[in-house]
Amino acid sequence: TLFRSPSTCIMKTIITSRAILTLIILLQYGNLSEESNGKQDLDPVKNSCVRLQTARLENGLYLGNEDNENILFMEFPLSKLTSYLSSFDFRTFDSEGVIFYGDIGGEENWFILALRDKNLEVQMSNDDGQMLLSKWGPNMSDGKWRKVSVDRNASTIEVKVDSEVVINLMHYVKKPYSGQSDWKLRIVVGDLPTNSSIQLLRPLNTALDACMRHWSWVQEDASILTSVLESNEHRHCFEHEEAGAYFPGNGYAEFKLATFLSSGRDEEKQTEWTLTAMFFLRPVVFSGILFAIHGENDTDVLSLSMDRLRPVFTVSLFGKMLSTAQFTLEACTYHWMQVLLTLRNNQLVLKTPVTYSVSELSADDFYNLEKIWHKRTTSVYVGGTPDSAAEDFCFSGCMKMQLQGKPLDLDKAEYKHQHIRAHSCPKAKRPEDP
Repeated sequence: TLFRSPSTCIMKTIITSRAILTLIILLQYGNLSEESNGKQDLDPVKNSCVRLQTARLENGLYLGNEDNENILFMEFPLSKLTSYLSSFDFRTFDSEGVIFYGDIGGEENWFILALRDKNLEVQMSNDDGQMLLSKWGPNMSDGKWRKVSVDRNASTIEVKVDSEVVINLMHYVKKPYSGQSDWKLRIVVGDLPTNSSIQLLRPLNTALDACMRHWSWVQEDASILTSVLESNEHRHCFEHEEAGAYFPGNGYAEFKLATFLSSGRDEEKQTEWTLTAMFFLRPVVFSGILFAIHGENDTDVLSLSMDRLRPVFTVSLFGKMLSTAQFTLEACTYHWMQVLLTLRNNQLVLKTPVTYSVSELSADDFYNLEKIWHKRTTSVYVGGTPDSAAEDFCFSGCMKMQLQGKPLDLDKAEYKHQHIRAHSCPKAKRPEDP
């Protein structure tokens, strides 16, 4: 298996004469003391914030595909199989994606067990027909461990969750497999085969942020999965997880704005354009870009970031300055920190549960921002950008984000750093935890 070097934020120190528009918000848990005189610079080494429980499961396999050259692939000679029973423990907060794919004798005869809208889905296709069964079984996306088994005999395929049958489908095979001595059973875990020509019966976002352990694949040797765990620490799941996206601090996700644009009819119903971005944060280090919009030629348009040397949030828009203020780092607890950014009616609003700050924008800046937003080629960055303002200026920690009132699914990003977890994040340590 080939492993590509992790893509990191390409950092450059940029010296510019442009002023940076900064809008700082005072967060909860107290104001600055009089002794600070409004100055509370951070020690770059000590600007740590929330502590996360980053211990990893020794036998927990993370299914998120890091790149197309690093899929979890197994192959078994069909003539040696005595059973088609496979089972595993499964845990996820993701609502859609491929749990595993299997085929016999090539891609003309395939089977997929997947998630859609938090429930199980089966898709299968062979020379004898096609079948799609969707939204079966319990909610699989609540982060609980469940035992899943899939078994096949001459005429049925049975799927169980915690020993309860949730899918039982009949299928007929005109051409018996037993006569094909050179055929093989291929299994791909957490994705489809690389460069696959398979046409799914119903389109599916195949990426799946999930964890698997205690597996048994057709009662055959699956030590290749154990070897992956031994050679790659990033393939280990975090032991204690909750819903949210995890950013390791050296990468970002990029979307094209076409992902967020409404239909023409929706735009007509809207009387005035508004941009809203809501964040729930647990920063490991108080530093890095949270959100940015870039226009043509990757030009900076709008960004929300955390200053690496001072405890401040910074909003920049076309390089124009507004005002500054500071807050204490007592806000760094195990609670989610909420930040709401809104731009409407030539105003920029940055809000937390205890702070509401408004800044006036010029009509030209607001018009130009709206114009750039409606270009389908405009890029939205989360957690960092290709060119940040200083070294190591990617967000590190956990994040939940809504853009234009809708949850942001990092699985739909055009690019995502291979170590970003789209739907799972280590739980935060409480102050009393060691």
